[in-house]
Amino acid sequence: MNNLIPTYLQHFEKRIQQPEGVETQLQLCSSSNNKQFEIWYYGDLLALEGEVLPFISGSTAKIIAKDPLKAEEILLFDATLHG
Repeated sequence: MNNLIPTYLQHFEKRIQQPEGVETQLQLCSSSNNKQFEIWYYGDLLALEGEVLPFISGSTAKIIAKDPLKAEEILLFDATLHG
């Protein structure tokens, strides 16, 4: 099965070897081929009981992966655009 990823991320994806039972797995890469990012967000952190990590919530929530070497920003999610 060929799962589609959002068009705004297709330029930054690199397909990797699929483990058995996993439909789609890919690596996010910046245009300079860097694979390590800082994750920046805008929104409210919502801690839920029983969950290890908080959720980012709000109608204007935004999540960006930043390449620290080139200061390139890759939009991962924008609630105002992608709801």
